[in-house]
Amino acid sequence: MDQMRVFLAAMKKYGFWVLTGLVLVASLGVWFYASMTIDADLAKQKSEIESKRNSAQQIASTEEHPNEKFAAGMEGWLNRYREDIAKSWQYQWESQQKELVWPKELNAGRIDFAATVNSVLQNHPIEAVPDEELVKGRTGLTTQLCEVYRDYIKEELPKLAEKIGAEWNVAENAGGGGGFAGGFAGGGGDFAMEGMGPMGGANPGVGVKERPVVLWDSANQQMIQAKSFDWSKRPNNRPTPREVLYAQEDLWVLENLMRIIKAVNGDTTEHHLAAIKRIEAIELGKGVANQRIQLELPPMIAAAGEDGMEMGMDGMGMGMDGIGMDGMGMDGMDPEMMGMDGMGMDGMGMDGMGMDGMGMGGAMAPVDPAMFRYVDKDYKKIDAETLKTAMTSPTEEGYYLAVAKRLPVRMRITIDQRKIDKLLVECGNADLMLEVRQLRLNPTTGASGGMGGMGGFAGGMPGGFEGGFDGGPGMPGGGQQKVDNRYDVPIEVYGIVYIYNPVNKELLGITDESESEDGLDGNETAMR
Repeated sequence: MDQMRVFLAAMKKYGFWVLTGLVLVASLGVWFYASMTIDADLAKQKSEIESKRNSAQQIASTEEHPNEKFAAGMEGWLNRYREDIAKSWQYQWESQQKELVWPKELNAGRIDFAATVNSVLQNHPIEAVPDEELVKGRTGLTTQLCEVYRDYIKEELPKLAEKIGAEWNVAENAGGGGGFAGGFAGGGGDFAMEGMGPMGGANPGVGVKERPVVLWDSANQQMIQAKSFDWSKRPNNRPTPREVLYAQEDLWVLENLMRIIKAVNGDTTEHHLAAIKRIEAIELGKGVANQRIQLELPPMIAAAGEDGMEMGMDGMGMGMDGIGMDGMGMDGMDPEMMGMDGMGMDGMGMDGMGMDGMGMGGAMAPVDPAMFRYVDKDYKKIDAETLKTAMTSPTEEGYYLAVAKRLPVRMRITIDQRKIDKLLVECGNADLMLEVRQLRLNPTTGASGGMGGMGGFAGGMPGGFEGGFDGGPGMPGGGQQKVDNRYDVPIEVYGIVYIYNPVNKELLGITDESESEDGLDGNETAMR
């Protein structure tokens, strides 16, 4: 009891401080506990907020967040988009078919040539139809129809030159060195001697004829005929059904080019008034060398460097272009270099020696005419198998080939440089639009080449015959008025002609046949 009294007395004396210490300890305990609880709850809440924030960001950053309503709306939009593409594609196809019409002259008896083509192609590209389907017994492109086309094309080629006031001189120059029709091409007037004697003198008894409006190198004419329209070296002397289809496609493109040249020249009937005075070369398909992407050095600069030799040759009108190396497929070592045709043997007259298809009198299976005929989006030539795959089993990489094939075209002409803009306009306004991808302008005298395709002067020597006189004493129009050709320059145009294929609904993902109508009349169908 005495100890208790001592303790109570101490507590009574120091109770305030003891109680204060207890309260302080209790407060610290409560604070520590509460702090731990709050921290845990804060971390939990923060984690939940961050998680929901990340989820919201994922939703916001996802363009096509999947849900039933969105999926249904997107599918409807895609269907409308596919239909719009199909209509645009169909419009391009139908517009082109108005120009690609098979001539009625090919109809043999009761056989409608165009209807026959339609029946074998059945709204498919040429490459998607097997050879056996093209023949198709007596209802396809039979031997008789192929022979009809062979005979028809012989009469049509000269008409190409007539459209632009030129002359077709393949028969007179077959196997020769070429040259320009209508006499010596260097003269500047509208008349030329039909024959030239020694040292350029006129042969006795040979008259003077009017110079064509456009001078077209006969060697280039011969090359065009040999590469696309001549099957005389074949044992059966006729084209295959597939060759007929591609040959007609070439004819349509050539006719289109003639209309472009005619539109640029207008109604002029005189050579010295024509904007386009000369055609040195026209190349189609595999005959076109790779697109040039490097600029050539000016002759004076090239003369001072390692390429001085090139300048010397160009200045004499004897450059590589001039002697027809482009026409021989040597520019860029094209894929067709692997064959005699790609090495330009036709242009060198080897075709007349029996070298066509390496025949030498022996038979050889014809090469697929689609081989290296078209180019891809990078303007590189594509082989026949790749093209066929693009038509039958298109992939994401080759889908554009299923829409339209790209036929390369190159023209080397002499034109009044003041009319180059008109030429480009007419290329864009043509029925088969020529999409110009490259234009090379070389205003130096003779740089375009003195000999287009191994023959014929094209204005090669500086101050030469290009500045001649319009007529002479005793000649029609016999004044002494100097012809002004100072604006005439050689140019080279590289372009693409798009050959549209029929609409491929499977490629577009259109399953309902009623969504996009086939607006193609069988009587107007021309080419696939």
